[in-house]
Amino acid sequence: DDIFGSALVANEYGAMTGTLTVRYEAPMPIRTELHWVGRLEEVEERRVVVSGELWANRECTAIAEGVFIRDDLLEY
Repeated sequence: DDIFGSALVANEYGAMTGTLTVRYEAPMPIRTELHWVGRLEEVEERRVVVSGELWANRECTAIAEGVFIRDDLLEY
């Protein structure tokens, strides 16, 4: 969720988490440098889809997808 938030901010979207799905592919080693990848996949009006991966030791350990609702379009 944090990495997806960073991907949204980097693309100048303010959004709240709607759904977040994580699939763990391998055990996560401890005391290991981690590499995150976050991608903006689709933007359709207020709906934003983001995907990502978590890597450790050149192995993908988790895959995630999130659907976010833009709040930068709301009038308060």
